[in-house]
Amino acid sequence: LQTGHKAVELPTDNHPTGASFQNLVVTVSRDNLYFFKEQPIALDGLRLAFEKAARESRNSELVIKADRQVTHQTVVKIMSMAFDAGISVVNLATRPEMPAAAPPK
Repeated sequence: LQTGHKAVELPTDNHPTGASFQNLVVTVSRDNLYFFKEQPIALDGLRLAFEKAARESRNSELVIKADRQVTHQTVVKIMSMAFDAGISVVNLATRPEMPAAAPPK
C-alpha cells in the first residue's frame, strides 16, 4: 500500500497476473478518496492527469488499486477516462487469495 491510503483492502484473486507497480497507479479508498502517483486528486481531475502521463510516457500502463468496497461503476469510469486519455493498458490490482488453513490434526 502507498503512504496515506492504508484503508485500501484489495479484492482477492487466485489467478495473479504479476502486473508491475512500476507504472502509473491510481488508488481508490473505500471512502472514495482518490490518489494518482501517490498524490490526492479529485475524480474529475483524473482524466487531465492521465492525459499528461500518457504524453510523458510512451508505454503508459495504469494499475487501479481500488478497495474491494469501491463500486464497479467507479472502476469502470476510471478505466474509461484512462483509455480516453490515451493509456492503452489498464490492470486491476488484487491480492493473492490465501488458501484455507488445514484443520488441526
